[in-house]
Amino acid sequence: MRRCSPPKETVTINLTGAPKVKARGIFGDYLGKSYTGNQKLSDGVAAWEQALKDYAKDQGYIVK
Repeated sequence: MRRCSPPKETVTINLTGAPKVKARGIFGDYLGKSYTGNQKLSDGVAAWEQALKDYAKDQGYIVK
C-alpha cells in the first residue's frame, strides 16, 4: 500500500459552464497515474491545469 503525504498547499479552481464540465471529464486522464504511483501528483495537476487553460482559451474564455 502506498501512503500519500498530507497536502502542502491548497489549489482553488473557480470554473463555471463548459470549462467546469470539461475539468470533471478529463480529471482522470491527467491525474489517474498519480494515484497508481506512476506519476508525481504535481506533474498531473500541472498537465491538467494546462489542458483546461488551453480548452478555455479555445472556447473564448478569458484565462487569468
